[in-house]
Amino acid sequence: MIYFVTAILPTLSLVALLSVFISSTSFISSTNAQQQQQPQPCIIPPGGIVNWWPGDGNANDIQGTSTEIINGNVSFIPGKVDQAFNLTGAGHVATSLNSIPGTNGSATIDAWISVPSNPTSPQHIAGISNLFSLTVTNFGEIYGVATVNTSSGPLGLSTPTIFPVGTGYHHIAFVYDSDLGRGSIYLDGTVAGLSGPVPPGTRLVLSGQGGLTIGDRYVGGEAFVGSVDEVEIFNLALSQSQIRAIFDSDTAGKCKPPTNQPPDCSASYPSESEIWPPNRNMRNITVQGITDPEGDPVTIRISSIFQDEPTKVNPSDMSPDGAGIATSTAQVRAERLGAGDGRVYHIDFTAEDGKGGMCDGEVQVSIPHSQGQPAIDSGAVFDSTQP
Repeated sequence: MIYFVTAILPTLSLVALLSVFISSTSFISSTNAQQQQQPQPCIIPPGGIVNWWPGDGNANDIQGTSTEIINGNVSFIPGKVDQAFNLTGAGHVATSLNSIPGTNGSATIDAWISVPSNPTSPQHIAGISNLFSLTVTNFGEIYGVATVNTSSGPLGLSTPTIFPVGTGYHHIAFVYDSDLGRGSIYLDGTVAGLSGPVPPGTRLVLSGQGGLTIGDRYVGGEAFVGSVDEVEIFNLALSQSQIRAIFDSDTAGKCKPPTNQPPDCSASYPSESEIWPPNRNMRNITVQGITDPEGDPVTIRISSIFQDEPTKVNPSDMSPDGAGIATSTAQVRAERLGAGDGRVYHIDFTAEDGKGGMCDGEVQVSIPHSQGQPAIDSGAVFDSTQP
């Protein structure tokens, strides 16, 4: 059964919207009172944070592993906490996140936003379309929208509250608690609206459409005008006290995770630096000595193999002399020209820590002309992987 309560927004692509309009008069915090708060340290983020876009001069997710693209006109200005996304209605941030990692059916999204004037049409603030998002309407209401699974199919729960347009930054949060079967929207740390209930245990749908976006829906048409700061996704329902703590942290905000340090390739070396005898067999070479300052596991991929001698001089010569590109192990042929001064392979690689950190390097493997006589390197001239 689908229930309709009060007016709904026709531009929201949901099966139904259950809405409760709550006056915001008693929920608007005094800007002057906020300005009089004393400086304070940042707070430890609540548990369950899985994605975090602070907007500090870039669109990076500093908590999760999503990738981001800035489309159109998006800049960065002083925000509530450090910098913020400045959105003019002509650009947005697109991410690869189309589901909420590790959720048990509940979730929270929050942000600091500034809306300079009353919109003339609905505007998408942040979220995943048809899953979990925040929208401001042309009536000046903030909607938190969750799409949940019911016995009769997906159902959209909408939770609105009036937003104080033109009064600077305010904190908004939307919580869907599957244990209660209810959505709650918060304005400046206080509950400002509740959705109509669904049966306890009703979970969010598994995924939405188009990936999380900030400043417009992935299909366009709901571009946001204003500033958005500290967008976060939690894979659980935050409590009222946790949301209040985020609001009370004010300009200090939440303590950001340490900046990821990339792997160190400076001490790399090959598993074999010299091959003997030159029996024309292929030999496996791995890259050793890569370290990560934070102890993260490192993945190594071979990017190229070159040598200083031609791969094929005589028709009877075996080739190619190298293999293993895009794998963790290079293969090189134990061969050198009989009339040369030895062969040197140049094996280039990339090491990645899975968190966006990487380093590049090269190791060299030689086959001397005569045992005990070092090979002379004439440079990385010939592609070993070519015939």
